Order: sequence, then C-alpha cells, then structure tokens
Amino acid sequence: MKNITISQVLSIILLVLLAIVIIQNWDTVEVKFLMFGLKMPMVILLILVFAAGYLSSSLVRRKASA
Repeated sequence: MKNITISQVLSIILLVLLAIVIIQNWDTVEVKFLMFGLKMPMVILLILVFAAGYLSSSLVRRKASA
C-alpha cells in the first residue's frame, strides 16, 4: 500500500470543495473585461479560473525548481 502524503490529502480536499462549489453555482453570470462582455454559466467560469490558477502555479513551481 502506498503512503499518502499531506499534499495529496490537501489536493483531494480542495477538489471536493471545488466540486461542491461548482455544483451549487449553475446560474448564468455576465463577465465584463474592459469593453468586452460575455455571458456564461458560473460553473464554466469557476472551472476556467481554477484551471488558470493551477496552470500558473505549475509554471511558477517549474521555474523555481529549475
């Protein structure tokens, strides 16, 4: 049996919390940036923001270890 690290446990907890937040937010929202506006379900917006944060932290972590 593999040992589970603290970071893996925290990742699982974060994913469960993210899933709960996503399930509770199905409403359509309008996102405005400068002169652009876009309507989308909040679920899609949350997934996009989460993915952007994950990718940016991966890039920073990769640069720090290089």
